[in-house]
Amino acid sequence: MNFTFLLISPPDEGLNHECKLCNQTFDSPAKLQCHLIEHSFEGMGGTFKCPVCFTVFVQANKLQQHIFSAHGQEDKIYDCTQCPQKFFFQTELQYSNVMYLRKFQIVENTAAHLLSNTDNCEHIKMTPSPYKGFP
Repeated sequence: MNFTFLLISPPDEGLNHECKLCNQTFDSPAKLQCHLIEHSFEGMGGTFKCPVCFTVFVQANKLQQHIFSAHGQEDKIYDCTQCPQKFFFQTELQYSNVMYLRKFQIVENTAAHLLSNTDNCEHIKMTPSPYKGFP
């Protein structure tokens, strides 16, 4: 059985970066983030409002540039409940949650596969787990 671990390595330029909300791909993390900003403002008449200072832009990439130049990490308003990260946009948080759930499903599927294979059971029972709640 093959398992693909696509979410382990950090995103780099030149690789395909997929929006987990609509499956569109981008060639850089910055373009993906700009796309996520566009998701945040769908149905808002084509304007993009800064969530911190409420300045309005007509292009998502201009809002993205504004946020990076005018606001810092402390201005992020959406907290992730799964990790210490914070985000400027709710869609970034939703994207992070989708990524977290996919990572969790990969780990869960791998654990289920290992437990179903009787050759691995003794090893799992004999090896103490560093995680609470696991054998």
